[in-house]
Amino acid sequence: MELGTNLTTLTFDNDYFLGSILAPKTHIFATQNLDGNIIDDRVSVSGETHRWDWMMPAYTVVLQPQPKPTPNPKPEPKPEPDQPNLFPPAPKVSTSDEPETPQFSEPQPKHLYLM
Repeated sequence: MELGTNLTTLTFDNDYFLGSILAPKTHIFATQNLDGNIIDDRVSVSGETHRWDWMMPAYTVVLQPQPKPTPNPKPEPKPEPDQPNLFPPAPKVSTSDEPETPQFSEPQPKHLYLM
C-alpha cells in the first residue's frame, strides 16, 4: 500500500498488522498488534509488537563446488557424414516351388542403380 510522501502520522487501530512499514518521516501509532519490520521517525505502541528480523536458516547450508571451466576447450569433432551404400546386398532367390510368404512390415524404398 502506498500512501504518499507527505504523510506525517500513521495509526494502526482496531485490527492487527502483519508486514513491513517503510515510513522514515512518519510518527506511527499502534493501538493493536503490530508484527513485522518498522522503519519510521517515531513509534508509539500501546499494543503488542513482534519484530521480524532476518534469521539464520534452521539447517546447515552446504554449497556444492562448481567445476572450473577450462580456459580454451577443444572443439568437438564433427561427425563423419553417412556414405551411400553403392553395393547393396543381393536379393534372396527362392529355390522352392512354394509361393513366398507375404511380409507385413513397413514398405521399403526401392533403389535402381545404373552403372
